[in-house]
Amino acid sequence: MVMLWNDVLFSIMQDYELPSFVRLRCRVVKIPFTSSDLPDGTIGLEEILEHCGVSADDTLLIGVARLSADKLIDRYEPLFAMIGYYSYGKLMFVGSGELLDEYRRKAQAEHWGNVSFPGYIRESRALYQRADIMVTTSINSHFSVAALNAAAHGCLVVSLNLGTQQREVELATSGAPQYLRMLSCKSDAAFLKAVQRLLCNHELRKRVTTMVDNLNSSTGQIRNLELYHSTYHGRI
Repeated sequence: MVMLWNDVLFSIMQDYELPSFVRLRCRVVKIPFTSSDLPDGTIGLEEILEHCGVSADDTLLIGVARLSADKLIDRYEPLFAMIGYYSYGKLMFVGSGELLDEYRRKAQAEHWGNVSFPGYIRESRALYQRADIMVTTSINSHFSVAALNAAAHGCLVVSLNLGTQQREVELATSGAPQYLRMLSCKSDAAFLKAVQRLLCNHELRKRVTTMVDNLNSSTGQIRNLELYHSTYHGRI
């Protein structure tokens, strides 16, 4: 997305290069896709977790997206159904939107016992550091800002790729500016299987999380820092 306002052009495109005629007529400010400048905590997070039935021993999965038709929330429904088979797994799908009440009713009607929809929660380091896995959708290497924030704070991100890829599950890399790694799944079946294996196998999840976090810590740096300004402050 590119926005021109008061002769200042704001660009949040990945590796976006501006034509010379645009550069000559305005001042350019590039905004990073992700920011580590999140608040330390979310007010009332422990109370929210308790209300959603999440205990300290549970494996916590989170989804972070606006609950609206354009976010394709229905693609998560097989996952919502699967989570109910694992008493130690809880999925907290964070976000507001016109479908929030509908999905709260559907969770009861479909007996998605381990899935909760708490509504809007502000992003924070504490939220992503408490979560074991973030589930999301992507199109090739285009990930949501929330997914990038989660990866930047050590949460393992598993994505259903709505684009194309060769292998069933692969380690995908986001674009500029941080080039973060996330697990990308080719199909709905691969997505469910990957989440299921990580949920059921604590040692596997620990190894994969450590590997991905180490890669992100060593190479997930903002490139061409002089071109970027940390103006994003993490709202869903």
